Amino acid sequence: MGATLILFKNPEGKLMMRVTFKDGSSMESEVVESTQDVKTIYRDDNDYGEYNILESNGNLGIARK
Repeated sequence: MGATLILFKNPEGKLMMRVTFKDGSSMESEVVESTQDVKTIYRDDNDYGEYNILESNGNLGIARK
């Protein structure tokens, strides 16, 4: 994907995701954690229908609706 994704809680306790791109730019968004079919899913309000899934090996993957 050409980016690094970091999942963290901000000082207010909100679950956030920071995406840092190869050019050094970054963006942050609040995400909501849920479970579906024994997988952990992280969703934000994006217009693309994409969300992140915590894979069994610990990697964060991207999926689409």
